Amino acid sequence: MGLPAGIPATITLVASSLLGVGLAHAVPKPDEAKFDKEQQRRARSKLRVQSCATCFVAAVFWVWALKNTLSNGFDLGVVSFLVVGSVAFNGALCAGSVEQSSLARQSYLFAISSFFVVANYVLGVFLVKGTLLIYMIIAALAWAANGAWGVKIIRDVLQLESELTPLQA
Repeated sequence: MGLPAGIPATITLVASSLLGVGLAHAVPKPDEAKFDKEQQRRARSKLRVQSCATCFVAAVFWVWALKNTLSNGFDLGVVSFLVVGSVAFNGALCAGSVEQSSLARQSYLFAISSFFVVANYVLGVFLVKGTLLIYMIIAALAWAANGAWGVKIIRDVLQLESELTPLQA
């Protein structure tokens, strides 16, 4: 007898989130030559960790959604996790880029892609019951919080860099 529906997914969400953060710390930090101020490097590193961890969790759940699609029929997670994972990967790249317009764009892309994942889980809330319903609610809240946190990190980086950059005449 296996675990009730939703419990393995909840365990996987927590475990992949923790593992994703750990693995994200192994990704190279932003280049000191590009970002000479310690505050910039710390802020950019925070974005890198958040983006890499999000990408990892999205990849884990994309594989799960692909397995569901192949065995039970189409799972919208195949699309939503691919989109948010791709956007999160781009966020990791943006963390090392000096181009502020890419960060501003990333803020919107991350918000929209996270909303897509949340909407997928909210749809699931209306389609399931029992412990799977509890998982859908937990996951929707977790992805909403992660989306809001990611956007806040990006906006904080943009704000910090606007304060550190002298106005051009």
